[in-house]
Amino acid sequence: MIGLLFFLGACTGNAVFDQHIDFPDRSWGQNEAKTFAFTIDEANHLYVLNLYVRNTMDFPMQNLYVQWSVKDSLGAVLISE
Repeated sequence: MIGLLFFLGACTGNAVFDQHIDFPDRSWGQNEAKTFAFTIDEANHLYVLNLYVRNTMDFPMQNLYVQWSVKDSLGAVLISE
């Protein structure tokens, strides 16, 4: 039990950015892009990015497309997938 509490506590300590989006009517249309924008102030550090998606078996579709990009301080795209 103590090990489980330690494990759960260790996952939330150093988050730089944390945002959730809820869908009140349990619907997400293909033309309704959701965007998460954040700034990394210390570019010399290594960061781990995680994307968590929760769904239920009630959701009739199975496709999820993720696009991401890294921009410099002037807004120029450095990397994009």
